[in-house]
Amino acid sequence: MALAIAGVFLFFPEMSSALDTKALDEIYQFVVLALVFPFALGFIRLLKSAQSKTKGCLVDSQQFPQVLSTLEGLAHDAGLERTPLVVVVPGLEGLSHSLQAGGESVILIHSDLLNAPRPDGTLGALHFALAREVGNLSANHQALWYEFSTTVSQSIPFLKNLLNWTETYTADRYGAALAPEYAADYFGVLALSKDCWLDFHPSQTIKRAGREKIFNLVAAWTNPAPPLPWRMLALAHLGVFRGDMVGLPHISTQDLEKYHAPLFSKPAILEQGAEGQMVAQGSLRYLFAHSN
Repeated sequence: MALAIAGVFLFFPEMSSALDTKALDEIYQFVVLALVFPFALGFIRLLKSAQSKTKGCLVDSQQFPQVLSTLEGLAHDAGLERTPLVVVVPGLEGLSHSLQAGGESVILIHSDLLNAPRPDGTLGALHFALAREVGNLSANHQALWYEFSTTVSQSIPFLKNLLNWTETYTADRYGAALAPEYAADYFGVLALSKDCWLDFHPSQTIKRAGREKIFNLVAAWTNPAPPLPWRMLALAHLGVFRGDMVGLPHISTQDLEKYHAPLFSKPAILEQGAEGQMVAQGSLRYLFAHSN
């Protein structure tokens, strides 16, 4: 729009004579601001990317090589051209974030994810967190053009929450497609902590979804992220959290297109199906101990 306005005044100078000085000044200010904004946004993104690398420990072949190996596999499965950098950050707000600037992608992970292994030592929560961020990058949620095109949405409170909800659901679904067997680990750490996540009962949390009262719904709709039970229910519809907790349910593209997470209405209660299709019952500690 700014380029079009500038072009009109450049090739049709007589247009400026039809406007008063104040109107012209306002138009010129808009054109300059619109043309400068993408460069300013790019600079800020580069600055944030550079700052992120100084917040913690950079993962490489010498430091946390198992994390690097996991990420390389996920990046390959998701079709990323380059493997993102990973930085372990103590005290990170949330379990993980991702950034992108100057052709480089950076994933920030909370140090707690390295201290929440399964009884057999598998870092499942970390694996799923990386899968979610690879999904964010694959879905272009951190791309410059995406941030530029959603500037208005990000500046309006209700629309910003709606955008966050859709991005959260999308990242969860990418995680479910890339590492469904580790979803319970991630949500256990997210709901509780690295110290007691093994006592998390996925079935009890999912059972709450769809049974909210009206005041609970109003509170949910004002949250910047979907309620935890809703997020888990959306994945349960894809076959996650069912049967053998360490099994690998196959999730196809058709499955992702068939089931959609709720935004404006409360989700439908999950119907318990036949044996092997029900949400696994019991704590994660119990499920891991009795898995095949």
